[in-house]
Amino acid sequence: MISTFSSRARLKEELAPVIEAKELALSGLQKNYLRTRWLEQAARAEASYNWSLKGYYTLRLTMVVGATALPVLTALSVGAALPDGWATAVRVLTVLAGLLVSACVAIEHLFDVGGRYRRSERVAGRLQAEGWRFLQLSGPYASYASHSEAFQAFADQVEALSQRDVEVYNFDVVHERAPDAGGVDAPKKFRASQEGEAGLVESQMLVPSVSRSRQSYHPTR
Repeated sequence: MISTFSSRARLKEELAPVIEAKELALSGLQKNYLRTRWLEQAARAEASYNWSLKGYYTLRLTMVVGATALPVLTALSVGAALPDGWATAVRVLTVLAGLLVSACVAIEHLFDVGGRYRRSERVAGRLQAEGWRFLQLSGPYASYASHSEAFQAFADQVEALSQRDVEVYNFDVVHERAPDAGGVDAPKKFRASQEGEAGLVESQMLVPSVSRSRQSYHPTR
């Protein structure tokens, strides 16, 4: 499995030359935004997803192995005629296995490890997909004549996704957000085709790795 740091570096290595390509008709300020804001967030979300996924499967595997071994150890410590040294060792292993399984269950429930990795997967995929749509002028950006014209819509969408990640994460740890709630949680759209608008409606994404508060950056066209 790719490590957290290598996956982050790999994503930057793959996308940095695309941002610097001459075919991408953007100003230096706009390219700087792509590097320091969008690409940095996408790489951080990818790293958070890999880290959360490893933690989830580590806990799950430990629980499965411990829960499988616990009945066997219990049967040996109760019914088997073992030498004194072995009997003591089996009883100690039984207690340790029970504690390990209980601790893993408590950690997974307390930190919502399974939900965390799924939310990280969603936000990482959404940020990367949004960037590729913009770079290729496809989907909701197909109506724009150039990357320069589409840039403001793309930047607004990236900032909307970032703000929503923070708000939804802080709210959803208590209870699920209503899908049709109004106000600041209402889906935001920008000028595009109907297909594009449907694709750019903000989804309920959560990711702890982008929860730092950053000042929104909107370069002028």
